[in-house]
Amino acid sequence: ASRRFLFLIGDLSLVVSPTAQLMRGTLTLDGWWYRALELPFLHIGDVVLGVEWDLKSPLPSGFVLGGAVCFGKEENCKTRTQPYIEGRTYVGVSSTVPEDNYFIAMVSELTIGGIIDVVSEYVP
Repeated sequence: ASRRFLFLIGDLSLVVSPTAQLMRGTLTLDGWWYRALELPFLHIGDVVLGVEWDLKSPLPSGFVLGGAVCFGKEENCKTRTQPYIEGRTYVGVSSTVPEDNYFIAMVSELTIGGIIDVVSEYVP
């Protein structure tokens, strides 16, 4: 098998205001991990993991988690040509900044025929 690299980008910040002192950190996958876990039909991308701490509290005060997954041939997922199925989910929760709370989920066209088309590419 050929060697593949995953590129991760991280950042750490400190936000200081009269009401809160927050430390935030995130780790993001730059690009896509094609053939994830050596599975030819599984591709993972745009992954983000983050945590927020209010320095006055021993527990995290927020988090961010999300990513995308694509099922199908690598070329189909790269070019977004059928058959493929792609889904994305992102969630953010903050107890210190309520405006930072969110949830979103998206899925590409999803039909029984599309699922059969994707699966039939890998079943003999």
